[in-house]
Amino acid sequence: MKRLFFLLLLLLRLINHVDAQSFISSVVNTYHSVDSINSCNGFVVTSYPGSLAVGDLVLIYQAKGALIDSISTGQSFGNIVSIQSAGTCELARVSQISNGYIYFQFALQNQYQVNGHIQLVRVPEYGHAIVSGSLTGQPWNGSIGGILAIKARKLSLNDSLSMNGYGFRGGSQSIINSASPPQPNAFYPSTSYNGYKGEGIVQVGNNRIQGYGPLVNGGGGGNAHNGGGGGGSNLSRSGGNGGGNPTSVQWSAIGGKGGIGLTYSASKLFMGGGGGGGQTNETALGKGGNGGGIVLIIADTLEGNGHRIVSNGVAGQNAPDDAGGGGGAGGQIFLDVSHLLSPVTIMANGGNGGAATNGTHPGGGGGGGGGAGSLLRKPNLQGVNLISAALSGGVGGQSSGSSIGYTNGFSSALSNTPINVSSIQQSTSNPSIYSILSDTACLGSLSHIKLTPTIGLNVSLQLLI
Repeated sequence: MKRLFFLLLLLLRLINHVDAQSFISSVVNTYHSVDSINSCNGFVVTSYPGSLAVGDLVLIYQAKGALIDSISTGQSFGNIVSIQSAGTCELARVSQISNGYIYFQFALQNQYQVNGHIQLVRVPEYGHAIVSGSLTGQPWNGSIGGILAIKARKLSLNDSLSMNGYGFRGGSQSIINSASPPQPNAFYPSTSYNGYKGEGIVQVGNNRIQGYGPLVNGGGGGNAHNGGGGGGSNLSRSGGNGGGNPTSVQWSAIGGKGGIGLTYSASKLFMGGGGGGGQTNETALGKGGNGGGIVLIIADTLEGNGHRIVSNGVAGQNAPDDAGGGGGAGGQIFLDVSHLLSPVTIMANGGNGGAATNGTHPGGGGGGGGGAGSLLRKPNLQGVNLISAALSGGVGGQSSGSSIGYTNGFSSALSNTPINVSSIQQSTSNPSIYSILSDTACLGSLSHIKLTPTIGLNVSLQLLI
């Protein structure tokens, strides 16, 4: 009976969407963080503001979780050992909310690790959606956000879609405002003299949060004395390196290493990596730029009307007398669209590196430019010639001192060519009862998310007998 009720409710929702015209702007998604997860006999805790309802479509997304070389004090720090479930996502439908629990309609297709920052993003569904004012999403805050996702039969743009700077966050400049002897290692604790690493698809502790080694696509921080931050990266070869300041042996510096370029694989989307912070001792400037967020459009028809869909990285902060921050990388824009009726401009550029010029005396290294983002689209998109894409790396920051080594962020490895991909997975199999949200899928299990009256959302996994 409950399953029949759900199907009838879903049918009514779909009928209402067929010809309905909706004017949308601002933020249309809601975001719900998953805080803990156990295996099939465990539970999940996630925030729940009470906005989810039966029949809602949600995107399940894991932002982090990659394994890296976190031991080396040299150039190999930050290299990927295994990407695991970082960037993994899929669509699922809420089928029941009862006594504080959320049930999904089908078993999920992918595996997730809760320490990778999982979130549920409610994806609104429309018949004919008209963007009447600037449309955006919630900025990534370390747990949720960074994604703009909508589904419509037809989407018409009368304004822009923007996720500029809403991806992984840039690293802060060094917080100890004093000069330091050379700091030669790839990582240092948060109490040291160096710039902070930009955020990427891996989580490290405070004992490795500073220094020139990258956090995969998050640019490395500048090392003392006055090294520029590295640029973030996305689906590009890398972000640009920060500049050093080798004016003497005593004060030689190592610029932050640019973020490592990621490789596309199915069912994964990535926010742009944050730029590394510069090493500073005279100013409270030199922060790395944020990366661009994710834009997911699922529509049969897109009417661009000459408007833009943008997810650029932010420029690193200038720091006269010290060292500039690295630029954030461009984000990812996924057009899961069958027909494009009129021109649209897609932009996912890397941010420029911060400059170390115009101070009272020669500054340190300029920040590295952020790497380009990417455009993903279905291979059979009709009207693809109406897309104008700009996917360029940011320019490395300049220095008025004797800085060397700063580089530009790299443009898309495909030179502005869209990447042909399949649609984001949405399970329609294993409809035994509901889906499983767990580290390991367990046949015959019942997945449910327990909701508390405030912001806590508990998910527990029960075995059906």
